[in-house]
Amino acid sequence: IIETENIVPEGIIDNKGNPVEYRILEVNIAFEHIFGKCRKDLINSKGSDLIASSRKDWKEQLKLCGEAALSGNEGDFEIYRNSTGRFYNVHVYSPSEYLFAAIFEDITERKNVEGALKEIEGKYFALFNSKTDITFLTEMSDLGVPGRIIEANDEAVKVTGYSREELLNLLQYDLSRYPSSRSEDVARQLLVGNTARFEQVVQCKNGSEFPVDVMLYKIQSGEKTFGIISAHDITDKKKAEKTAEDSKRLMDALMNNVPIGITIVDSDMNIIWCSQAGDDLPGFDILSNIKKSVQTNPMYYSNTIEP
Repeated sequence: IIETENIVPEGIIDNKGNPVEYRILEVNIAFEHIFGKCRKDLINSKGSDLIASSRKDWKEQLKLCGEAALSGNEGDFEIYRNSTGRFYNVHVYSPSEYLFAAIFEDITERKNVEGALKEIEGKYFALFNSKTDITFLTEMSDLGVPGRIIEANDEAVKVTGYSREELLNLLQYDLSRYPSSRSEDVARQLLVGNTARFEQVVQCKNGSEFPVDVMLYKIQSGEKTFGIISAHDITDKKKAEKTAEDSKRLMDALMNNVPIGITIVDSDMNIIWCSQAGDDLPGFDILSNIKKSVQTNPMYYSNTIEP
């Protein structure tokens, strides 16, 4: 749950109408927790003493706060609290003239992920810029289960049909299909070497599917664990494998129904295949001699085969 904090400061301007400071008029309980002070110590305190971490930051923040109070413009800036190690986005707007309100949103988790993302993308630049492979960066559980997608490359957007914004609202398994037993196998591989390789089916936005060969890398960045998923389309490979299997089944069916004995040998004269009719010839046991040299096979004759 993201906590938001509201303060309503009063702007202080010089004789030229330029804001030079502001003082705080009201705060809520969550704001007290951020700064570790009670309400009575915060009321009437100066913004420069409380929020700005440097003179440069203060000038930029004061400019945005002044524009909100004097012109009604809304703006955002970020602050970092050294004492708590937390980042906040501050959104300022004007509820009435010469006043502005500020909403503090804790963005520490987002900043940590952004930092890890830059580090990971630097190390795995080639993967994220692949023109042929789909690449995702995901959150990952301690057990090695990929979770929410936090980055996707252009190829992932192109192939799946989802926009990048849509992909970043999905879990990795929203796009994939494979048996639950595969998850256990992947977890075992990750325990051994922080990488896993497997095949799965990608489901596109339009309902179409295609098979992929997946490399999953488990990456540790600080206290966070991430997964990099690189998926290569193997549709052509699967089609070739199916064609080869279909051809073999057809050849087996044809050859086994030929009423004569046929034996196939390799370049070293090793028997690699024979028809059923050949194996059924009286006195010959060819199938049990597959991979044995023709010269050592009891059915071998140097010139002719006598009936």
